[in-house]
Amino acid sequence: MARGYINIAIVKYWGKKEFNPYLIPTQGSISLKSNRLYTETNISKSDVDKFILNGVVQNESETKKIFEFVDKVVKEREKICIESKNYVPTAAGLASSASAYCALTKELNEYFKLNLSINEMAKISTMGSGSACRSFYNLAAFDKYGEVYELNTDLNLAMLAIVVSDKKKEIPSRDAMKIAQNSVIYPMWVKRANDDFEKMKKALIENDFVKVGNIMEKNTIIMHNTTFRSNPLFSFLNEETYSVIKTIKRIRMRGINVFTTMDAGPNVKVLYLKEDEEKVLEALKEYFEGKILLC
Repeated sequence: MARGYINIAIVKYWGKKEFNPYLIPTQGSISLKSNRLYTETNISKSDVDKFILNGVVQNESETKKIFEFVDKVVKEREKICIESKNYVPTAAGLASSASAYCALTKELNEYFKLNLSINEMAKISTMGSGSACRSFYNLAAFDKYGEVYELNTDLNLAMLAIVVSDKKKEIPSRDAMKIAQNSVIYPMWVKRANDDFEKMKKALIENDFVKVGNIMEKNTIIMHNTTFRSNPLFSFLNEETYSVIKTIKRIRMRGINVFTTMDAGPNVKVLYLKEDEEKVLEALKEYFEGKILLC
């Protein structure tokens, strides 16, 4: 059995350039791997190809999608049953696809004895989910050339999520990404995101947490602005999302360094330093009791 953890981007991945054969993104992204939220996947021999998620046999469409990925990784194989369990809400903007394809790639490597390196598995996983490659490293960079590698910082970064919804998204991330790429501001997003990628790497090396947080927040807003200017226009964010963001800003004005980001979903992730966790949780529980999910 293999385990893959979710990762949360502090510089966003939001666009595919090409597959060659692994995914090359339109811009670089950087993420922090969770220590708590993960997917576990087990493969066993079977009479027919089967995909079971959280105890439920998946329909033909979901099964086909998973096995199209499997057949890209393993050219000649026996029939198998893939059984996965998510310890994170599925399709709610909490990066469950990243942990899923990370775990699946690791389990394929083990079951079929492919002897792949960590970097090889990371690249292969992008054929299933572009963000999955970053789940192989703690603090990961996925650059505009398709290279994946670990970053280092002395900052003890930590994340939590304020869960405003655990329901499945109306628009899957990969579909939303395609729509957003026709946004009139998408070219500006790509340029800005690549600038943010370089600035974030520098801020991490310099251990400047406030700069890290500010870059992340601005990068997040511009990514979501592409959905407001696409055709058709849409948004992952709701009124509660904006209410959480305002509250976090008020907490920051009290001298507690917390910063927000949102991926393809309404839930708000909060970046803070691990040494501040006690006071961060105390401040957040005043407003979000029962909605806090440590990452």
